[in-house]
Formats: sequence, C-alpha cells, structure tokens
Amino acid sequence: MNYAPPQSPLLPLEPLRLLQSLDCAQVASRWLQHYQIDLGDFFSARGVSRLHLYRGRQSGLGFFWPALGGDGGLYQQLQHFDWYYLADKWEHRQALADIAASGGQVLEIGCGRGEFLAQAARLPHVRAAAGIELNASAAHVARSAGLDVQTTDLFALAEQSPGRYDTVCAFQVLEHVPDPLRFCAAMKRLLKPGGQLLLATPNHDSFMACDMRNLMDAPPHHLSRWTRRAFRTLAGCLRLRAEYFAAETLAGYHADWYLNVRLRPLARRGPAGAALSQVRRRWLAPWLAASPRLRKRIAGHSLYARLRAA
Repeated sequence: MNYAPPQSPLLPLEPLRLLQSLDCAQVASRWLQHYQIDLGDFFSARGVSRLHLYRGRQSGLGFFWPALGGDGGLYQQLQHFDWYYLADKWEHRQALADIAASGGQVLEIGCGRGEFLAQAARLPHVRAAAGIELNASAAHVARSAGLDVQTTDLFALAEQSPGRYDTVCAFQVLEHVPDPLRFCAAMKRLLKPGGQLLLATPNHDSFMACDMRNLMDAPPHHLSRWTRRAFRTLAGCLRLRAEYFAAETLAGYHADWYLNVRLRPLARRGPAGAALSQVRRRWLAPWLAASPRLRKRIAGHSLYARLRAA
C-alpha cells in the first residue's frame, strides 16, 4: 500500500523533525512478549514495515506515520489488564470540578465502562450525562450500570446533535485517533456557544518524552504525542480559547517507570553501568513511591486542557 508523504495532523505545511523509526516486526514481537497479544499481520497486511515518529517544529505535536491504530479487538484484549481501565484517574477529578462549575449536559467520548460518567451524572446542576464508546464490551458494562452509553460514531453524532452539550470531554482518547484535528472539530460542533472541551492525554512535557521504548506510546496503540504547545496549536486551529492547563504530578505507582527512564542512559554504559542502574532503581523506587512531597516536583503521566468555545 502506498502512503502519501507525512504531514502534521495540525499544521500540514509545517516543517517536521524525524525523531525515531521503528521496525514493525520488532514491535509485534514485543507486544507478544510483554502483553501476550498477537498482532498477527496487522502491519504486513497494510504493506508497512517501519513506523516513523515525527514532531512538528511549529506545533510541537509528535505523531507516527503511517497512523495505524488498532481496532476494537485490540482494546477488548487490553481491557483484561487491571491497569488499563482505572476507575480513579487524576484527570477525572480535574474535569469533575470544571463540570460542577458549569452544569448542563455532558458528553464523554470514549467513556469506557462509565466510571467517570457515573460521577458526572451525580453532580448538582448536571441535567444529563451521556457517553459514546466503540469498545462494545466496555459499553455493555456501562449500560448495565444504567448509564446512557451508545456505540454511535462521533462524526454521526456531531451531524445529528450540533450545539447540544455544555461540556464535551475525552480522556486518554485523542492520542489514539489518526486525525485529531477532525476529531476535535466534531467535538467542538457538539458544544453550545461558550461550552467547554475537556481533554486529557499522556503528557509529553514530562519524563515520557524520553521514553522511546514505551510500546503503549506507539502504534497500534498511541498515534500522537501531546504537549501544552500542541494543545495551544489545536485551540488556534479550531478557534477555541485555551483557557486552562494542568499537569499531573508523578503517581506513586509510576515511580519505578520514571526511574527506569531516567537511569536508562547509565544502563547503556556497559555491564557496570547496567548493574549500577539496577541498584539505584531498586533502592530509589520504594523511597520515591512513598514520598508525595518529592513526587510533587516531578511532572507525571497526564496533561489536562480546558478549551472554551466562543
């Protein structure tokens, strides 16, 4: 299959910097090794042998080319891991405060099993809370809990119900879609004038920017990498006001991951460096995990943005 030359999903004419190239056969092998998920001929059937990570020099958005995202079957397999659909997320608490101040009608895109949606529905002044979720299994769980969750396509919903919602939100979703600008334009269309678009993604203003080996942060899982600068560019493209940003501090359960990334340069210095890296990581990880005061100084996994429609 032939692919057009890469262009930034936000600013098609901006110059790009190539950051990394990945061998698809190695990616598939690592998925099988680490997650026992067989990607089969996912890449080869599309005629793709390598994935390339670029960053826009103006927008700051990182993106993979070709942008090959996994299907519902992949996410049905991932949902069996306890860490994949966490019931309590930092960005949920940020959004609940914003929704409580706004009220009205709320729509969550990619609502999973509905944990956040259930909390939003209970807030004072929220008249209705609905969600859409393309993972049929997760949507079934949400509906079984009495939540208004459909498997409707976002773009179809934007055609059917423009200007209906006071708040539209998407948490850890934007990085999965191949055309984030079109995706967010559809979410904007669902907003009432003055409505708020609440977004959260992995934070590439954090240590994650240095983790070039993270399988979850590349196709077929993540297709783009977001920073505050990228969100400001997105807001400008859609004529939204970038009203507020917040960065999660390092979570205790991410302490080992953080140290692994930070100590990786030492581990590359040969056997002695690798051994020293392991010793430091084993000693420091429990200490860092148990110290909220220290972690407060370190940017963690998620970045939250509140964008406002005119």
